[in-house]
Amino acid sequence: MSYLVSGCAGFLGFSLSKKLLDDGHLVFGIDSLISGNPEKIENLVNYQNFIFQKGDITDSDFVKALYFKPDAVINMATVASPMLYQKIPIETLLNCVVGTNNLLEFAARIGSRYIHISTSEIYGNPLVSPIPEDYVGNTNIHGPRACYAVGKQAAETLCVDFHRQYNTSIQIPRIFNAYGATQSLGDKRVIPTLIKQALTGEPMTVSGDGEQIRSFMHIDDLLSAVIKLINLNNYLGPVNVGNPEPVSISNLARKIQVISRSKSRIRYTQKPEDDPVTRIPDIGKITAALNWKPNISLDDGLQKVISQYKHQLDHF
Repeated sequence: MSYLVSGCAGFLGFSLSKKLLDDGHLVFGIDSLISGNPEKIENLVNYQNFIFQKGDITDSDFVKALYFKPDAVINMATVASPMLYQKIPIETLLNCVVGTNNLLEFAARIGSRYIHISTSEIYGNPLVSPIPEDYVGNTNIHGPRACYAVGKQAAETLCVDFHRQYNTSIQIPRIFNAYGATQSLGDKRVIPTLIKQALTGEPMTVSGDGEQIRSFMHIDDLLSAVIKLINLNNYLGPVNVGNPEPVSISNLARKIQVISRSKSRIRYTQKPEDDPVTRIPDIGKITAALNWKPNISLDDGLQKVISQYKHQLDHF
């Protein structure tokens, strides 16, 4: 099959593109490279079944001029790191809303299926745990995370309305904190940041009291779920995709400290505004529909990525 993957130079977009290419599919990748890594494109262009075009999905002329007619459009174009998207909030919001609309119009015009990669951020600071898909969220629409959270909410609304109005075939996986060694050590998200600090002997920074509860899913588990959703014709509605194994950020730091045999000390810093207290997915819906659940435990996943990151640093 053929796929258009927007955001192919980012962590998730690169990982999915590589998986599809390895499976023999044709991938047309687009990325503005605002936050994407050009080195990832250099890796992908080694595949004969990969085509890359630099461009911004918020530019309607760019999207309208795309000559490729894929079987499916997979939208992974976004700045997902809070530290990064808070530096460019307007661009982030427009990417979520205008960019999604442009790609949906493109998919509807050529009759392609559309897979929208959404996020647990749409739930804001949830008041329930674990979180089912029908929970409407608790989001501060004026807060520093709103550009991403509200943008992704609006993007989902657009997807569902295109499905209602134009019968566009869509799927909406909501991703909960994926991690993996193809994530840049400078990504600014918690796992690569803590691992880099642990491996280089820097203080391991934990925000607030570290008792925030999260769940983390290895990239291999995420890819298996997304592939299942790509191949599914009937619309499920939004589905949580994550590992329901809970861990506090303090315990996450200690796990990384032990596995990496680091002598770095844990240092507590100021808690960011609107940092959620707990965010754990209810994955009953995707398990029942697709017989999917994560296979890689947090301990096993951390062991794997720490070893891979250490190899990267040793050869830097």
